[in-house]
Amino acid sequence: GASLPRDDTKEKLVELYDRVAGSFHYLLTEAPLGKGALDYLVSRKVSPEIIRDFRLGYAPADRRWLHSFLSKKGYSREFLEKSGLFSKKYPESAFFSDRLMFPIANRKGQVVAFGGRILSGEGPKYLNSSDMPQYKKGETLFALDKALPEIRQTKSVIFCEGYMDVLAWHQAGVHRAVAPLGTAFTQDQAKLVRSFADTVYLSFDSDAAGQAATYEAILLCRSEGFQVRVIDIKNGKDPADILVNDGPDALIKTLEISI
Repeated sequence: GASLPRDDTKEKLVELYDRVAGSFHYLLTEAPLGKGALDYLVSRKVSPEIIRDFRLGYAPADRRWLHSFLSKKGYSREFLEKSGLFSKKYPESAFFSDRLMFPIANRKGQVVAFGGRILSGEGPKYLNSSDMPQYKKGETLFALDKALPEIRQTKSVIFCEGYMDVLAWHQAGVHRAVAPLGTAFTQDQAKLVRSFADTVYLSFDSDAAGQAATYEAILLCRSEGFQVRVIDIKNGKDPADILVNDGPDALIKTLEISI
């Protein structure tokens, strides 16, 4: 009998997300439209190298921009509707608008999802892509593709709370930092690095929520057989704050005094 046509939705989505990441990156770094987002990154002392390596981007405030841009590139309405980049109710309205964009890659470095940080107006501080054929939130870690070589080499991994903290560690030259994606840290995420690392450093915020998350993560990592060390960051700061206020050496020092 005739063989069923191969479902290439996953590949097509990966290609689409790669193109969108490139467009958002261009808007952030080259277009007047992205200046507010770029100014924010500069104020947080994020380096041009990090902006380039992580392909940070800007999703324009005009929610119709993306649909119109991608339609002109020949993407069908039906495909875009299923892409996870648009509102279910208003298929031409982009899910992310006026946000600083963090492409989320799989282990091979292919962009499979996005996180977006609000820059102005109302709404949640961070929005994340929903689960899709090419992406499962609880089974992916932000920056794992970039962190793996150093995780393998040092047999250790740093789990952070958010995207900006990961950027701060990488900018300080510590490349084994990763973060869960807008959800609590999961068993699946711990398993992702278990075959490469023996030691976990937890770098969560020092506020009450961060301490609760740290406690949960300690139990979870111990149950997976990791050695666990907690990076103690004083007075409610996070790694991104330390990078801004005290510089990379101060951040690296917190690793040495972890408990």
